[in-house]
Amino acid sequence: MSLRSRVFVLVLVVLLAAALTLVFVVRAVRDEQRRLVPTVATVRDRGLDLGAVLDVPHIVFRSTAPGPTYGLIGAVPLDRPDGRRSVSTISCDRVYATPTSGICLAADRGAVTTYSADLLTGRLIVTAPIPIGGIPSRARLSADGTWAATTAFVSGHGYGTIDFSTETVIVERATGQRLGNLEKTFSTFIDGRRSTAADLNIWGVTFAPGPRPNRFYATVATGGRTWLARGDLAARTLTSVRADGECPSLSPDGRRLVYKKRAGSSITWRYHVLDLTTGVERPLVETRSVDDQAEWLDDNHVLYGVPRPEAAQSDVWVADVRPSAGRPRVFLPAASSPAVVRGPAR
Repeated sequence: MSLRSRVFVLVLVVLLAAALTLVFVVRAVRDEQRRLVPTVATVRDRGLDLGAVLDVPHIVFRSTAPGPTYGLIGAVPLDRPDGRRSVSTISCDRVYATPTSGICLAADRGAVTTYSADLLTGRLIVTAPIPIGGIPSRARLSADGTWAATTAFVSGHGYGTIDFSTETVIVERATGQRLGNLEKTFSTFIDGRRSTAADLNIWGVTFAPGPRPNRFYATVATGGRTWLARGDLAARTLTSVRADGECPSLSPDGRRLVYKKRAGSSITWRYHVLDLTTGVERPLVETRSVDDQAEWLDDNHVLYGVPRPEAAQSDVWVADVRPSAGRPRVFLPAASSPAVVRGPAR
């Protein structure tokens, strides 16, 4: 065997040994993660039943724990968020729920990635599909379950880029009637003038409280700027109410909006809260840049997902919206997309 051949064989052996070592390390890490995070079977063995959790006020979320529960819809009792969690068999990229309904946005990353959205009952049973036009981004339901809203990226994949395009659709759950892509079926007024801009985008719907709400809020954007806008379902209109706001979330009493606001950079945001009665706006104690549509835990606290650095996991954090608030803290580890359900599911 020539010297060149012997060198080639030696290099090949070293590479194979390195590959095998990497496989063993990955398996060891995965096994350790599975040991630390309860699997579905372990949770069931401990007697935590999903149905029992849904029978009381609870929080629905997407599990980001490594292992077999990753991506599945989970739930914990509202009064014991740090207790044992239960999971369904439904996988989502974004989830939202009320006592009477739910919605799940998902990406099927096969040879060709496809996207889907499913309407659910309050007990997390699939009832009907909703077409979506791209990468799942935002999902919301009205408190009474009448309306469902979805936002997807038709192009691009994040709000920090300049070339993204969104499709936001509102659907009446009972009939399946679609109000269409809001950019095309609603009249949008910015600073008193109707916008017909080709780059108009709308995303991040939040509905007013009460039965069959007519009012909602959303983000409208054009020309590199964003506005908070008030929507009217009956009139099919969106009217700007304040510049520089994105992904609003309306408080349970309908008096305040919490939203992310650009902080000097197109990819940096800071949460703010707006009193709709007085017009007073102020930042939250959360100083990190967070790209999420917050969820109100109660009248004084909001929840939001924060990715872990250099990991596919995220955690749900809680922040106080009051001026004298303490520091934010982790509320639900290994979770994202929280939805507070204030009554038993049905």
